[in-house]
Amino acid sequence: MGGVGQRGHDDGVERPERVERVLHRDGIVEHHVAPDVTHVVAELGQPAREARPEVATAEHRDHRPSVADVALTRDELIDIAHEHAAAEAGTDIDRVLVTLDPDPVYELQPVGLVFRGMAAARTYYEHFFATFRPTVAGYQLRNEWVADDGVGQEYVIDVRADGGAIERHAVIGILTFGEAGLSGERLYAGERMLRLMFGPAFDLAEPLT
Repeated sequence: MGGVGQRGHDDGVERPERVERVLHRDGIVEHHVAPDVTHVVAELGQPAREARPEVATAEHRDHRPSVADVALTRDELIDIAHEHAAAEAGTDIDRVLVTLDPDPVYELQPVGLVFRGMAAARTYYEHFFATFRPTVAGYQLRNEWVADDGVGQEYVIDVRADGGAIERHAVIGILTFGEAGLSGERLYAGERMLRLMFGPAFDLAEPLT
């Protein structure tokens, strides 16, 4: 998850600039200075920043550097996770997909399901942007942490149901580090929320063994 719609409130705190690394269309890890962004699983609403660096689209994935060419550091993988979250807050599916390794794995818990592959990830994000995100009424990031194998975030997300009632869901999303990007994500939420978020991708999932 990354950006999920409108935030519940603005804390009014000025965010310092920081150095961020993203994937350039020529497969180069490019350094630039940008405002700090907050990542969410539902990661929705207005773009995370007014201007963003040019990011490789899916058609350029074959030109990304291999591990042998560029050994990504933990800090660089953290920056890719933040770029993924910022992309989820935008509207460009390819900008999200380019942050993933070629065979991403999405693990859904506690229902114990998993789906994998770039085609399934695209199915998920097409639903996420077109169908799920417009239903998000607000969200709160309660906690964020960084471990050796990924970036985790805990959210409370308000979703507007068909009848107009607001449903509140607790969600934990962990963006897992891969070789040259993110290997996927582990999400913890109630089954209803997972079905709302993943739509047809939920039906592609198989039991986790």
